[in-house]
Amino acid sequence: MTIRAVHIDVAHTLDTTSFLCAFPRFVSRQGNPLKLYSGKGTNFKGAEADVKECPRKWDQDKLATKLLEHECDWVFSVPKASHRGGIWERLIQSTRRILRALLGDRLVDGEKLQTTLTEIEKIPNDRPLVELNSDPNDYAALTPNYLLLFSANPAEASHCVDSRNLTKDWRQANHLADLFWNRWIKEYLL
Repeated sequence: MTIRAVHIDVAHTLDTTSFLCAFPRFVSRQGNPLKLYSGKGTNFKGAEADVKECPRKWDQDKLATKLLEHECDWVFSVPKASHRGGIWERLIQSTRRILRALLGDRLVDGEKLQTTLTEIEKIPNDRPLVELNSDPNDYAALTPNYLLLFSANPAEASHCVDSRNLTKDWRQANHLADLFWNRWIKEYLL
């Protein structure tokens, strides 16, 4: 079964060490994957040439060792064939487009960026996987987060929180997640 969940994390560089730091965070939050699907990095439009070369420069032995520790198989999509990863590419494309439009040229530092991305990650993962029933006595919607976390994740969306007494940085991250939520509803769901 494919649930099309999204995991968003910050990798400070595009090298092996940064991946080796990000992967355990992924496993800690999402559990140990049997297969890890990703692009090869050749689809970074407008990026510098060295960004496109990063996957070729990665220390394949270190990566293989880390993946073997977790009994995980890494499957790369064919270069320049993002349609082959259509199951996840649509979500990533929508998320990236909205995030790029929201942030523009704005620089967001470490903690604000991490908070914003984590809140944004929750939005597509809380979408229903099947059509909702109008019966109020019916069960809660089946979502990727429900399947990943084995709970209905009752935490309220951040856009419902009164932010009058919160710090400026948190309010900014909350505002960006709010904007993302509104665009997500318009562009992906409608």
